[in-house]
Amino acid sequence: MSAVNNKIPGLIVPTPPRVVGSMATLVGTRLTEPPFSTYVLAHLPGWTGAAVVAWALAALAILPVWVGVLLAGAVVAKDVLSYRTMRRYYTPEPAERRLVDQGAVAVTPLSPHGMVRVRGELWQARIVSGVSVAEGALVRVRDVQGLLLIVESVSDTGR
Repeated sequence: MSAVNNKIPGLIVPTPPRVVGSMATLVGTRLTEPPFSTYVLAHLPGWTGAAVVAWALAALAILPVWVGVLLAGAVVAKDVLSYRTMRRYYTPEPAERRLVDQGAVAVTPLSPHGMVRVRGELWQARIVSGVSVAEGALVRVRDVQGLLLIVESVSDTGR
């Protein structure tokens, strides 16, 4: 493919072909992205098993070789195409985010700062409503800001 150079009239300069899609952007993501590489590693045993079964069936003349290759390819293609749906299960979530919506117990009065116990761990906390919460009261984690939990009283949530 060539293009006309606007600087010199009549000069045609070859331009490299533009890549519209490639294996590097397969299924809308880069192949080196950590969730994708984890996904591939998790599925390698299944793909290997499908290839071994296809090879064995072809070696025993139970299936033609092309059918075995097609079946093994279908197993791999199914997993690759389902990556977009499964990506969220292979993307690590920060441990702090797992605390959101967890119940906690106020270890010290929260007015508005204090300490709470969540899953057996002590955390610094701040109450959202600004209303003091007594020691021993139940609260719910609403957000995590670094090492500070933003909590609200269970009676405020209506649960």
